[in-house]
Amino acid sequence: MSPQRPLFDDLNPPQRPAAERSLTLRADAGRPLSPKQKAFNRLITRIERLQAQLATEQQRLDEALIHYAAHVRPRRTQVIALRTDLLLLLRPFLTDRRLKAPDRRILKTIAIAQLDDVLAIEPQPSIDVRELFEQLHGQSYDDAIHDDMETMRAEMEDMFGGLGLDVEMSGFKPGMTEEELAAQTAEFAAQLRQQAEAASAATTGRPQSKREAREADRKQRIEDARKTGLSSIYRRLAKALHPDLEPDPEARERKGALMQELTAAHARRDLHTLLRLELEWIHHEGSDTARLADDALAIYTDALTQQASQLDFETSMLRRHPKYAEVVAVSEFGVPNILDGPTEAARLDHALEALSAGVERLQSEHALEEIRQTIALQRSDTRRRRRR
Repeated sequence: MSPQRPLFDDLNPPQRPAAERSLTLRADAGRPLSPKQKAFNRLITRIERLQAQLATEQQRLDEALIHYAAHVRPRRTQVIALRTDLLLLLRPFLTDRRLKAPDRRILKTIAIAQLDDVLAIEPQPSIDVRELFEQLHGQSYDDAIHDDMETMRAEMEDMFGGLGLDVEMSGFKPGMTEEELAAQTAEFAAQLRQQAEAASAATTGRPQSKREAREADRKQRIEDARKTGLSSIYRRLAKALHPDLEPDPEARERKGALMQELTAAHARRDLHTLLRLELEWIHHEGSDTARLADDALAIYTDALTQQASQLDFETSMLRRHPKYAEVVAVSEFGVPNILDGPTEAARLDHALEALSAGVERLQSEHALEEIRQTIALQRSDTRRRRRR
């Protein structure tokens, strides 16, 4: 009888750091890997690649966020403050009779565009800005926000209605805090989930098609994989790693760290990490475990397949996470791109210089002439666009 081999390939030498080990199986002499074992190895390799991609992407986004907080956000705040000052200095000229009526209309168009830029970044404007909004739009700022919210809510309800979902969105209101918005979003998600479950239950009375039966069987096998793979490994390792059962202080500390990682991996249903922790424990204890049988391998493969799909999805959606909204811009083709922090900081520096000069000119005795030049430039740009 041939000696037992480790559960997974230990990638000699044994002291190789855990972070560099792979969980791939290795063939015995004269006993090649089976097709299922080769498929398992490909899946492990894919998960490790996806984990590395996710970690790299998250690191890039975190670094962009740190740079943004230190260099971009302060500049944007200064730009908004100067743009607001410029608007308030421009405000008296909107009714200045030294300007002709057509010129005042052009100036109003300029002011509206500038005000929209300010409000896009500053949702809680000052009283002066609110008064300017009402002067330009003939409606209070709060009423306009309320109308926009009602329009958006009606459009979303119509959209979901077209999908056969009857959702209630009246809980979304202007001026909600982040906590209130999160609670309302969770309630909205629960509505969608309940209706989806109800729709699914309504179809269970009819006989399943072959395709539906295969899908149901696949889902059941994945659920079995979760229970058998995740729970069995977790229980086995939790018993071996529990620090309270270890008398040696150094070993207790090491087990405590591993136990934390084990608990976190089990909570997020990370079978790959659970298998890696089991491998590390096997190496440390110097024990051997028989190679995975085909039935166990099939169970793990199903669960790992789902984990690979989840990792792929998480990586593709990471840039759309609200945490990174400030450092990700979506292109006209819907592609989310990470903000080039240094380039954005340089652009804002240029804007700050121009805005500071503009404020200075509007505070001088030549302010009216500056306004007239601005109107002339706007009229020229409009004519040029019409000729295109």
